[in-house]
Amino acid sequence: ASGVKVAAVVKLYANSDYVTEKRGDILFTHYGISGLAILDISYEVSQQLAAFDYCELSLDIMPEPNKEHLTNLLTHRVNTDSSKPLMLWLLGILNKKLIPVVIEQSKCRAKTEQNLNRKEVGKLVYAIKNLKLSISDTRGFEGAEVATGGVDTTEVNPQTMESKRVKKLYLAGEILDVDGDRGGFNFHFAWSSGMRAAKAIIA
Repeated sequence: ASGVKVAAVVKLYANSDYVTEKRGDILFTHYGISGLAILDISYEVSQQLAAFDYCELSLDIMPEPNKEHLTNLLTHRVNTDSSKPLMLWLLGILNKKLIPVVIEQSKCRAKTEQNLNRKEVGKLVYAIKNLKLSISDTRGFEGAEVATGGVDTTEVNPQTMESKRVKKLYLAGEILDVDGDRGGFNFHFAWSSGMRAAKAIIA
């Protein structure tokens, strides 16, 4: 499904326990999955992976309409006289690259449109609303948009950015344990903390 972009709700589970969720675009790539919702949830994912937890994403690749409404819509769409293959029947509902994945995860037994009933449609809807992806790793430091960890902010004077432990040592930007949300917050912190440090140094 590389190259496919959809609006989705992304839920993170660690050891089968719900952790958090984000809403936004997701992009299927040659290396895995990306997009705004994935960037937003990546901090929580990296924290869970660092604890050696088993992590899984549950993707709702069609947030609107809700599950019941979507089931009704698709059930009413079924033509019991049609021998159209399931792959073709789902065209126009899902991106063609996602259809094989949804069918496989759904365990839908119907091979053609005429074999579909509400139960089999329900299986497809469940897969659309809960597409499962196991997470093995992040893209690491080289592929990161922002780094987490660093010097504890309590060890730095916030007015001058000088270390409380080492005199005349000034710290700014991502060397500090600060990671903000997507939207320029990390750039803003890097610039503002850098300016404070520079002003303190030349004062």
